[in-house]
Amino acid sequence: MSREEFNVMKKDYTQYAEKKIKALKDLNYNPAFVVPTIKTNQLRNIYALISPFFEYFNYGKEPNKEEAIKILQKAKIKIAYQIGRDNNTSKLGTKNFNKITLALDFIDVVLASTTFMEDLKIYCNYFEALVAYHKFIIEEK
Repeated sequence: MSREEFNVMKKDYTQYAEKKIKALKDLNYNPAFVVPTIKTNQLRNIYALISPFFEYFNYGKEPNKEEAIKILQKAKIKIAYQIGRDNNTSKLGTKNFNKITLALDFIDVVLASTTFMEDLKIYCNYFEALVAYHKFIIEEK
């Protein structure tokens, strides 16, 4: 399932990210109950692990694959930890964020990919779009 969904996201990651963040926002406006969402600073903490890849990609270089795998695994652990902290209450909003955006599942797809560097770049761009749309859509004043 995740690989197929990753391929859908891969076609237009910006539109896909916008759609997912809007779905997350819609959860927050359910009149029956308020569903918390992940905070932008939580997203940025995870994004900080991924952002060094942009230095490579922006200058047309490929990062060392073994190092990239280690960094991506660390990001996966950080996301999993945040989800675990959310336990069954979902007070932090990370569970809902992951359920909708598949951020954790997509890391597994990238790690197992035969086109690792290409998919890593797409994932990084997708995560950057999630952070941007989260700030723009969820935290709009």
